[in-house]
Amino acid sequence: MRTITVFTVDDEPHVHAGLDAIIDWAVLGYRHVGSALNGDDALVMIERDRPDVIITDIRMPGMGGLELIGRVREIPSYAPDIIIVSGYDEFEYARKAMRSRVRDYLLKPIDEDDLTTLLVAIRSRRDAESSVPERTPPPADLIAGTLVRRLLSSPPSPELLTAGRNALDLGGLSLFTFALFLPFDDAVENTEFALDTMRDVLSSTSVGKRAAWVYREENGTVGVLLGLDDPATEVALYTKGLYRKLVGHTGSAAKIVVGRPVDTIADVWQSRRDVIDFMSNIYVLDAAGVFVVPQSDDSSARARRVPPDTAGDLVAAVEDGHGDQCEACIESLVALFSTTRVSSRAVADLLDAIRIGLQKLMTELDGDIPAEVALLARVADAAPFSPLPRIERIVRAAVSAALDRVRELRRLGRSGTIQLVKRRIDRLYASDLSLTVLADEYGMNPIYLGQLFKKVLGIGFKEYLRRRRVAAAKKLLTTTDLRIPEVAASVGYRDAEFFVEQFKRETGVTPVAFRGAPES
Repeated sequence: MRTITVFTVDDEPHVHAGLDAIIDWAVLGYRHVGSALNGDDALVMIERDRPDVIITDIRMPGMGGLELIGRVREIPSYAPDIIIVSGYDEFEYARKAMRSRVRDYLLKPIDEDDLTTLLVAIRSRRDAESSVPERTPPPADLIAGTLVRRLLSSPPSPELLTAGRNALDLGGLSLFTFALFLPFDDAVENTEFALDTMRDVLSSTSVGKRAAWVYREENGTVGVLLGLDDPATEVALYTKGLYRKLVGHTGSAAKIVVGRPVDTIADVWQSRRDVIDFMSNIYVLDAAGVFVVPQSDDSSARARRVPPDTAGDLVAAVEDGHGDQCEACIESLVALFSTTRVSSRAVADLLDAIRIGLQKLMTELDGDIPAEVALLARVADAAPFSPLPRIERIVRAAVSAALDRVRELRRLGRSGTIQLVKRRIDRLYASDLSLTVLADEYGMNPIYLGQLFKKVLGIGFKEYLRRRRVAAAKKLLTTTDLRIPEVAASVGYRDAEFFVEQFKRETGVTPVAFRGAPES
């Protein structure tokens, strides 16, 4: 996969550094190759280096962003993707930008998720260019998409409504609704391809007088503003026909989530809000097809939370290098999601917990975090809008990459293995642990394991285990009323007298004295 080069243009130096801080270029398959503080310098460098993507401000000293874009478009045999970022939310800027075939128009301060979603879409399109020819929508479509996105995001201002009515043909339309297109298949997941697919299908689907505008949602899905001329009953009829056309066009399943119909374009943002709010609270697991958001609070749809140990069990299985246990955890997770309505927040929290657990494991081992693990963050953000097969596939990829790294470290048999042993002690200190047990688990000689443990961590195995158990005992002594023998058993000591001896050796006082001592 070729690395995509990106060049930034902005007269504020902190913007360039800020982009490097919020965007993990390497994980997304990009490389930030240069920057300029004005359009004049930028043009020289762009002509020389020909970056794949240009991110530019509009207002700068000397040559501004729009003039720079025009000059770049004049360079022979060069067609970069261009993204405008600006502090000016003005429709005229958007119109001029779209006439210059700009990929998108983002407002400052730059939102990490918005830019990441856009970069991922560009990455996907460029990767697919050899087999799926790019179809660039005409400027009018892009202008309409920008307007529609703003009309749907919040109650529109009078100026925005006027611009919308002037740019969109609303004559004869008396009913409006919002629909979200969620493709299931990898081949349709590319946002640009999905946009083209939806446009093709809409142009060939006719039920009475209707109009439709398609645009890219911030989460990477495809939003559709539908305008109809019949009563609300037509919405279901039209969207079902639309779904049949989509399946026939793509050959794969999908879901269309539809909001409530409204009478005027000024209120259509409420239809989108219904869809986004519902999906943000309830993870929609219904089979592929058309799903109409219920208009009343459906208490039966309130979701169960995910069992708290789910992520921990999966990370522990990765840590131990047990692929079969990882598979069992994932299958259990899929079964839970397939049979129980859970909250979207629970899905996102679980994905975040898996990512954080795997990242912590990788960092403690060698600091090398597989890209598949890092990308779980993006999946978590878009969890309410991601079909279960996609979530399952990405979790499997992250777990597989982490497992491969753990197994590689085990084969090396050095400091990485010791970090795994240390984490195992931290997790299972209360069990019957010994160098012999651990050496057998990691395929090493017990004597060599003990020597390597002390060399890497600077502390012997027995001393480390004692410190870990005593630390846990101190917490129990200060937070519970457990008797001393019960505390001993809870932290891994079968013999209470031996526990007292080890506790005093570590702290200088007995457990009874420690419990009665004032806090220091």
